[in-house]
Amino acid sequence: MQVVDLGHQIRSVVRRHRDIVPVSLGPLPVSPVALHFYERSLAVLGAGGLPDDLAVASLHLLWVVVNGFTIHEEAAGKEIDPELTPSVGDYFKALPKDRFPSLVALADQFGGFDLDQRFALMMDLFTAGLATRVKPPLGQT
Repeated sequence: MQVVDLGHQIRSVVRRHRDIVPVSLGPLPVSPVALHFYERSLAVLGAGGLPDDLAVASLHLLWVVVNGFTIHEEAAGKEIDPELTPSVGDYFKALPKDRFPSLVALADQFGGFDLDQRFALMMDLFTAGLATRVKPPLGQT
C-alpha cells in the first residue's frame, strides 16, 4: 500500500534526522525536499479516492502519527530491556484480579515487543481508517 510506504519513508527520515521532530510537531515542514514529498503524498492520497480536505488532513495526521511513534521509539530504545520484561508481567499478574481483570489476564502480552511490528500495525490501522473515508468513483454508490 502506498500510504504505508509513505509512513515508512517519514519514519526513516525522522530516524536519520532526529532534529526534524521538534520542527515538524507544528505545521508541516516546508523544506524543498518536504514539498516534493507532500506533492507525491497528496497525489497518492487523492488517487486512492480521498476527498481533498481529507487528503490534506491525512497528510498532516500521518506526520503526527509517525512523529509520535518515533518519539516513543527514541525514548524506549529499539527493544524493551529483556530483563525488565518478566518483571512487568509479574507485576501485572500480582495485581488484584477483581480490580484489574484485564491486566492480570493479559500480563504475559506485555512482554518484549518489536517496534517495527508495532509500527506496521499502526500503519495498517491508519490506512484501514482512511479506507473507510474513500469516496466511491463517479457512477458508483
